[in-house]
Amino acid sequence: PTIVERVSFLAWKDEAFDFWNAWARVYDRASPAAALLRAFSDEWYLVNVVENNFQKDSASIFELFDGLGQPLPEKAQ
Repeated sequence: PTIVERVSFLAWKDEAFDFWNAWARVYDRASPAAALLRAFSDEWYLVNVVENNFQKDSASIFELFDGLGQPLPEKAQ
């Protein structure tokens, strides 16, 4: 099983948001790219989802997100 320790996640979270802010500074402040990268930092949440059921189809973890945005493609038969 995968275990995500709180202290590790918090450190990784800070690193991810620092990178998005650094990338935003590469672009002109008024550019759409900079605005998108700043939005990641200002408006988005970072989550970690772990599927520990190794007996299931590897695509099963993505079913959790079905309906939250663009639908998942139909599985090939």
